Amino acid sequence: MTPTALLILTALGAPWAGTPVLTDAAARCLVVESPEYYAFEMVTTKNVPGTARLRGMAEVTFVRESPFGVAVSADGSYAYDVHLALDNMRAPPGDGVWAVWLTKSDLSEIHYAGTMEPGEPFVGRVSWNKFLAIVTLEERAAVEVEGGPRRWQGPVVTRGMSRSGMMHTMAGHGPFQEENCAAYGYGG
Repeated sequence: MTPTALLILTALGAPWAGTPVLTDAAARCLVVESPEYYAFEMVTTKNVPGTARLRGMAEVTFVRESPFGVAVSADGSYAYDVHLALDNMRAPPGDGVWAVWLTKSDLSEIHYAGTMEPGEPFVGRVSWNKFLAIVTLEERAAVEVEGGPRRWQGPVVTRGMSRSGMMHTMAGHGPFQEENCAAYGYGG
């Protein structure tokens, strides 16, 4: 049995005598770590002075606030935490703030997740499988409205697309055509 399985069995109060309650494979499923394919790069737009060297990653994890191991939203969708960290981020100019938005890939639903401070990680929550993470420069007064803003008004500073959002079907394309996602600033 692996040390991970022993640690989980201890946490679950499993008896030490006899056959283990969980197999190694089952124990690995209980460990909540974000595999590499749950992380995606945040790409700068270079539209805001001082953000050309901005680098960052977003990491997606399952929400851990459920006694069942996986949390779901009211409509039954999985709930995810989006951890956002940006390097080389400076204080916003003037009375601005860095606003974080989570939105469906087609922009049909936009969720204002909060403001981000330079050098500080940010965590937002989403219940969509395919989504975009967007950071914009907004005026402080625009985001401090009651109920939060409905949509960004300022320039987009950086954006990223969830790994599941990068998957698309080739239906409707000819046999030798493909949509070049890199042309939109998304590598991979």
